[in-house]
Amino acid sequence: MSTLILAGVAWRFARSHGGLSYACFGQLVRSILFWLSGSFALSQWSEIHIVCPLVLVSSAVLILFSKPLNIMQLDEEQAQQLGVNVEGLKIAMLSVATLITAAAVSFVGIIGFVVL
Repeated sequence: MSTLILAGVAWRFARSHGGLSYACFGQLVRSILFWLSGSFALSQWSEIHIVCPLVLVSSAVLILFSKPLNIMQLDEEQAQQLGVNVEGLKIAMLSVATLITAAAVSFVGIIGFVVL
């Protein structure tokens, strides 16, 4: 699943920057490049009530799963022997990471280089 998400991000990154190479320099292109670089400059405090709950809930879930995640640092087999549902934890953490990343990107803008 993570390979599929990364492949989609890479495809979107390649498409968006490939299309920009044909554009002429102007105010529109500068504003698009500014948004693609990511910045808080265009964000407003009124938008934070949308992003903040997603980040807080995702952070709370990560804190709740801190003990199984620490156990997962040993090895998947050892974690499974210690009673951790490895596959379920992987799916849950991938979902939480995707949610928190989507919330941050929707507020700041796409930062393709850091994602890749």
